[in-house]
Amino acid sequence: MKQPGLSRLEWLVPLVIIGLAFFAALDHYSREKALEDNADQRTLQALKTRIELALDHRRGIVDATADVMYSSEFVSYKEFAQLALRLLPRSPDLYAIQWIPELRFKDLLLYREQARRAGFHGFEFKQLDLDTFALKPVEAKDNDPFIAPIVYTEPRHLTVSTMGFDLNSSPARKRLLDLAKSTERVVISEPIRLVEDTQDRASFLLTTYVNHKGTKGWAMGVWRVPEFIDDALFDLGLSNKELILQDITDDKPINLYPYFERDAVLHNHDYSQVRIKVANREWLVKLGKHDAGSFAALQALAIVLLGLILAFAS
Repeated sequence: MKQPGLSRLEWLVPLVIIGLAFFAALDHYSREKALEDNADQRTLQALKTRIELALDHRRGIVDATADVMYSSEFVSYKEFAQLALRLLPRSPDLYAIQWIPELRFKDLLLYREQARRAGFHGFEFKQLDLDTFALKPVEAKDNDPFIAPIVYTEPRHLTVSTMGFDLNSSPARKRLLDLAKSTERVVISEPIRLVEDTQDRASFLLTTYVNHKGTKGWAMGVWRVPEFIDDALFDLGLSNKELILQDITDDKPINLYPYFERDAVLHNHDYSQVRIKVANREWLVKLGKHDAGSFAALQALAIVLLGLILAFAS
């Protein structure tokens, strides 16, 4: 006949085993989740740093263009093309480098003749039709005597159709030009779609105002967001499916990547996120969390099941 104390001990051992199994499973799951979260944060910070360095580098390209325009009394089409050849290798994702002089309507005839003599025989000044998003012949406005047309643009084969485009006719671009002129520093545009882009994808402009003697205008760089971001993702070995990039400067966020969408929704679940101050605007980088938690949960469940088996076998 078993003694009462020994009987109680027989029941106590399985309970202890089950308790230890549950504790070990919970501890294992917590540790794995913490490691996963730390890895996501390290990746996110690395991506933030990569984007910030890339933007600083691209600001340098715009500053270099502005320095040339500032220090020269006159830059020809050929000289600007040679400048672009030196700058383009510094940023393979650079879509265009441009010069936008600040002109009065009375000066347009002279600039048009210069462009045509340089070989651009069909050169005309154009403005944006806000209803159709197409370019149409420019019209003088009594309340705005100035025009800001793209006069120089490289590489020419990609952007020649935008030559003569008055950026003041686009509200978003005019806001950018006015801000650059008032602050006298490099500023970035809100997300825009390029007029020559047949796909609905986001682009951004970096520009600074130049005012020296008779030279007045804006040096500008143009980047399309997919190429800009894909370059950063490639360096870090990330997939484009893992990242969402939004401009959150204004009341309603705008998706820049992986697709262009105005009035976007801020989905914060299942994402690690960090804010980036980009000159005069603010971006939100959101990186999808790795789903290693489900594997950790299975491992924890296996520990519990093993504990139950040992408990019943004891």
